[in-house]
Amino acid sequence: MPIRKPLLRNPTARSLVLRAATAVLFLAVPAAAAQPRLVFITKSNACSCQLSLCTSAEQEVVNFLADADERFQLVRIDLAKTPGAARTYKAFAVPVVILEDGDGNRVARFDAVLTELELKAAWVAHQKRAAP
Repeated sequence: MPIRKPLLRNPTARSLVLRAATAVLFLAVPAAAAQPRLVFITKSNACSCQLSLCTSAEQEVVNFLADADERFQLVRIDLAKTPGAARTYKAFAVPVVILEDGDGNRVARFDAVLTELELKAAWVAHQKRAAP
């Protein structure tokens, strides 16, 4: 009877295989309808001064989404729960708000303080640039 060796004992090889499988699955999923995204990055365990900025920014985001003519996909990221996202989005202080168009291109980025009017102005300016 042949001796069976465990497959992918090496953690690096196992990681590469999992990444490849994930990439294949990701590519197999059809692309979603182009919908603009608003990425809101906060941190639930931040100090009180940062939490007050996060609360204020969140209210401005909610107001912007309620008044927007388009539907946005809201992506809320809590750095206390997903610390790796800080590197992905280069968010080393909170709050951070990123507007992206339907193709995933960054339209605007706001760090710390923002208003609903600034969000609207950035989105309208983008729409004017994108119009034929």
